[in-house]
Amino acid sequence: MPVKNKLNKQEISNYHESYDNTLKCLENSKHKLEELNENFDIDEDDFHHNETKIGVLDQKIAIVESKKIAFDANQQSVNPPSTQQLDSLKALIARVERLNANQAVATEIVNLSTDVFTAFNNIHN
Repeated sequence: MPVKNKLNKQEISNYHESYDNTLKCLENSKHKLEELNENFDIDEDDFHHNETKIGVLDQKIAIVESKKIAFDANQQSVNPPSTQQLDSLKALIARVERLNANQAVATEIVNLSTDVFTAFNNIHN
């Protein structure tokens, strides 16, 4: 797996697009859960469960950001995503974006976001 300075312009562009989309998805998912917790009618157990999920998303955001920093510093090798992989990632993100923030789908929001995170992480392994 090559580092950044061994990739062509398109491969670098694909990597940055996968990073941008992944980070946006994780941040939007976190925001949806935060909105749920601002609801005055939320059950205390659901509130704490959402806080745990928000913490998990924060960890994933930090990992994605650190991988990008390492990539930009030529310290992280990657298998740059193909156009097909980018399309697959975008389809997963679209599924997350379509979910309305309500407690019934909170776990699905996190599960789909985890799938997006895993897809991004796979280009680093």
